[in-house]
Amino acid sequence: MPSVVHRWVLLAAMSFILGLALLDETVVSLALPTISEEFGMTLTQAHWVVNSYLLMFAALVALGGKLADLVNINYLILSGMIIFGLASLACGFAPNGGFLVGARVVQGGGAAIMFPLPIVAISRIFPPERRGFALGVFGSIATIFLSSGPLVSGYFTSYFSWRWIFWINPPFVLIVCLVIAFAPLKGRIAHGQDKSLSDYSFDWLGITTLLVGLFFFVLAIMQAPEWGWTSRDIVLSFVVGVSALAIFLWNELHIKAPLIQVRFFKKPSFAVAAFVVFQAQYSKIAMFIFGALYFQDKLGFAPFFAGLALMSAVVMNAATAGLSGVCVDKFGFVRRPCGGCWCCPVPLCG
Repeated sequence: MPSVVHRWVLLAAMSFILGLALLDETVVSLALPTISEEFGMTLTQAHWVVNSYLLMFAALVALGGKLADLVNINYLILSGMIIFGLASLACGFAPNGGFLVGARVVQGGGAAIMFPLPIVAISRIFPPERRGFALGVFGSIATIFLSSGPLVSGYFTSYFSWRWIFWINPPFVLIVCLVIAFAPLKGRIAHGQDKSLSDYSFDWLGITTLLVGLFFFVLAIMQAPEWGWTSRDIVLSFVVGVSALAIFLWNELHIKAPLIQVRFFKKPSFAVAAFVVFQAQYSKIAMFIFGALYFQDKLGFAPFFAGLALMSAVVMNAATAGLSGVCVDKFGFVRRPCGGCWCCPVPLCG
């Protein structure tokens, strides 16, 4: 087990990793009208600046989690952070909308690699009786980044340039890389299972069908207002997307080492937790993207003041995340009289 100082230094670095991934989900929102105007992009084209990042993030995040079980986490963190940092620089120097969307795809890939690693690391370096508090601090720091996204976006867009919303990432990337270089995760904490990539049959069909399915499904939904819901391209995109996702689900249920353990969703506690995360992500993106457009285009707010308005919606997350971690350490999970968890599907014992 690492020393106390080592644990807290790593906790800060892990929090920065999650914070950067969350920041870049929301930081583009207030700059989107300015970006679309500068590059002459339509509203749908501008939304690809956001969705290209989220799409690659969603498609590859399971890969990042799987790799954490197989190879040295230090290498994964450095790889993900370097990809993320270089892509952020490229976004800031984008000469046109197409280049920006492409750079955001790469940035989303880097974020997907590093996103699952902090929770894996924190769960291994903190003892069970302190894990809830550590994850609470981790969540608080990360949500400070999240809640700062609209404000940072509005500030730089109003007073400097929208390009700075991407250029602020590399200094944080450098800090995390230095921490991992001088205070790395060690031993079994770093190496995970006693397996290597050479001993592992990778789920290539799973990752391919997931990427193809998500891309064509999102493409159909986004482009349908412009191309027409009954157009051949939209119908074909829906068919390809749904078919690929169906193959992905079938494959994950039958393969020995799946990319995603779909069977975990049979557990009510896991399914409820996944739904909560889905709901939070869905509402957050809808609020930040469409809220940003509403405040600026309809109400006439400057980007900075629109950022202040949106920041109020998530600023309390930083306080409640830490508090919930303390409560978990103190009270644990709610148990029923029969000893089962509250969400257990078995009827109460008589």
